[in-house]
Amino acid sequence: MSHTKFYGSQVGGKVVVPYSYTGSPARLLRSDVWTALKLARLLPYIVWPLFPQGSGPFCELYASKENLYNIFLHLILVLMQLPFILSIPFWVIMPVPLSWIICGATVFGIINQGICFLLNGPQMRYVSRPEYSMNKKEHKKEQWIFLNGVAVGYVVLIHKLDSY
Repeated sequence: MSHTKFYGSQVGGKVVVPYSYTGSPARLLRSDVWTALKLARLLPYIVWPLFPQGSGPFCELYASKENLYNIFLHLILVLMQLPFILSIPFWVIMPVPLSWIICGATVFGIINQGICFLLNGPQMRYVSRPEYSMNKKEHKKEQWIFLNGVAVGYVVLIHKLDSY
């Protein structure tokens, strides 16, 4: 006779106490940065293998023309957003007029939003289908981010969902 064993999410000797999502934002950020630094060696596995043809068109990095277009848009966003974020400390150090900073950030935001529109389509917020999730009163204030499918745009994602 077989037995089923259930293990908690914190198996092992060291007890890990997760911070509450309603906790101090500074503490949550510090915890996230520390976790990211500890796990940075695993970042290459996000896109490994580089040529994932074995799983076919359901893979986010499959070399279809739609996926390549979406990966290209993601690459543009990374090449735009990274220098923008890294430039923020220089805004404080350099004697740049505030009006220039506001205009530059506004132009950047408009261009960034335009590229996100190309990637995500006109609907920037997606809600779960009722058959897959129930709306409960106690979860009314919760906001969740869909992370699976981050490297695909809305056309590819909808095509994948419809083909199930």
